[in-house]
Amino acid sequence: MCRISIAIIIIYCWYLTTGSSFKTLAFTFIMGASTIGKVVAETAIVLWDELQPLHMQRPTKYIFNDIANDFYHIWKFSNVIGAIDENMFGYNILNI
Repeated sequence: MCRISIAIIIIYCWYLTTGSSFKTLAFTFIMGASTIGKVVAETAIVLWDELQPLHMQRPTKYIFNDIANDFYHIWKFSNVIGAIDENMFGYNILNI
């Protein structure tokens, strides 16, 4: 279990919610801009390493099939696993 100080979490959340530049955050939190950059980068890595296995497991062919079936039942498009801005993303079953 990793330990991150509350101040670092506040800086990271402030960065994500406001989209402020490192220079602005440095002025706000009375730190150097390069320090803010390191805090943001390191916090992102730690959060990804800790949360990715719990919330974003590697999809299997069964998960993709379930997604495609749900997409078909809702939208009536077969072999589609998602859509972004009216562009559909499909998949083909390859026999290798």
